[in-house]
Amino acid sequence: MKLTHKKSPSEQRGLSHHLLLPVVAILFVGGIGSYLTFRSNAAPSSDSQSIRLATYNILGSSHKRAGAKIGGSVKDRAERATKVIKGKAGVKAFDIVGVQEMRPDQYRMFNKMLPGYNKYPKKSSQRTIYFVASRFQLLKGGSVGYPSYGDIGLNPGRKAPWVLLKDKKSGKDFYVINVHLPAFNLDTGSDTKGGALKRERASEILQDWAKMRHSEGKPVFIIGDFNSNYELSLEQSRGLLTERDRALDGDRTRLPYCILTQNAFLQNTTDIAENRNAHCPLTQGGPIDHIYATPSSIQLLSWTDVPANNSTIRKASDHRPVVIEFMFKNGPAVGPEARSIEMSEDDIPTRSVIRAKNQAKNNQLETPSDVEATDEEEAF
Repeated sequence: MKLTHKKSPSEQRGLSHHLLLPVVAILFVGGIGSYLTFRSNAAPSSDSQSIRLATYNILGSSHKRAGAKIGGSVKDRAERATKVIKGKAGVKAFDIVGVQEMRPDQYRMFNKMLPGYNKYPKKSSQRTIYFVASRFQLLKGGSVGYPSYGDIGLNPGRKAPWVLLKDKKSGKDFYVINVHLPAFNLDTGSDTKGGALKRERASEILQDWAKMRHSEGKPVFIIGDFNSNYELSLEQSRGLLTERDRALDGDRTRLPYCILTQNAFLQNTTDIAENRNAHCPLTQGGPIDHIYATPSSIQLLSWTDVPANNSTIRKASDHRPVVIEFMFKNGPAVGPEARSIEMSEDDIPTRSVIRAKNQAKNNQLETPSDVEATDEEEAF
């Protein structure tokens, strides 16, 4: 038996929400729209080793008109968003959060407003990962290049930061990477129909990166704003593909959701919540902010699209956080069969070559035959 609920799109840009959850789900209504949350029967105890991991697009300060309309000054919105992160807005605090659209002024504000959190990268980045300093040790950090706004063709000009953290409670090491894929196809200084193709290529790069990291026997999490949900974007009146996804030629398997879940080692946490392990099984709606994880390595305790049921959350951003609570399973993150995945040099994004699709498949972009996606790394 499934519980189906169609969500209000008012909190997300241009995409409706539709989520299937098990009967143990709880329906909440409040504020703008309503939401569903999955909560496992295996609730954590007060002294448990559970971790709350979130993704949160905070609405960049460059969006002056939208920001003023939502919550006034940039500082006011930063104060509200950091209250959400610290658990002072009717939501439990986040242990780790990846934020997107962070501008230098917001980076400075968040650093002051989040005492007790460490961050990566150490310098201003639109995609920053914050984590509780007393709980996690930063072992390594780096970034992966992927194509985004302003990049010509599919050249990987944008960087997604990643961290290798050690959880001091469980002793587990795990990877988190924070991404923000391009939303629209018509971008100044970019390509006329590059948005969908850049999301596709970025997802291929991320999937290969996750495969390599997972082969080390460590849990992997990919979090962020993917600007894509579970289905191709259609004009509701005519049932035709919109400009957002038209470059994919009607092939749903080229969506980030399908690319990232094409191997069983990585799944969307909404699918983990329902024990689905099929290739991109959901086909309607969905959020554009996602958390992907390696299901072999975690016990998912809850998944929540945080509701805008108070003014602090409602006036912080045009996105709501998506947060999961989980615990690590005992043993390695992958079994022998997963470790034996054959990986050629072209599969490994560290100083590797990501093969560009030729123009016979996508003639919208002028793209080099080979695009290098570098994985930069530093140890601490």
